Amino acid sequence: YGDCTMTSTIKVQNIKHTNDTTAMTIATGGAVTFSQTMAQPTQPRFYVRNLNFPYQTGGYGTGGTVDINIGACYDSSNGRFTVPVTGTYMLMMMTQYYDGATGSYVTCKFYKNGSNMGLEAYAGYAQASHAQAYLNTMAVLNAGDYINAFTDFGARDIQNNFLGYLIQ
Repeated sequence: YGDCTMTSTIKVQNIKHTNDTTAMTIATGGAVTFSQTMAQPTQPRFYVRNLNFPYQTGGYGTGGTVDINIGACYDSSNGRFTVPVTGTYMLMMMTQYYDGATGSYVTCKFYKNGSNMGLEAYAGYAQASHAQAYLNTMAVLNAGDYINAFTDFGARDIQNNFLGYLIQ
């Protein structure tokens, strides 16, 4: 079988369409310029703020103000991010909790397809004060999987957020 390496050199300055419009130019120094922007596939991503969590009990965040929803992957009615494309995703959430009397820890958790992913963040003891928790992770997800933001003790419907985007 031996060495199958082939070395070839193609010398061109322009690559043109059959209608004679230049599509690509290669400069003397090797810089390549394209005559039009190359289309990239849609990168699914969403950002929602002011999620509504059940107050003083555990539950999923829903609703909120959806500022970004490229790929229509976030459903505010059930708080689900449904994965449109298999890949590695960055997921982040923040919850803020205020408890006037009893005091509780604020938590963040991601649920995948209805089950806790095993990632949790706990923060401060909110008794007559505010406490915030933050959770970030990367996860390999399959098309059709869904992710929810979850908290154990409820949260205010302001100053909470949930976001995700395809990395690769």
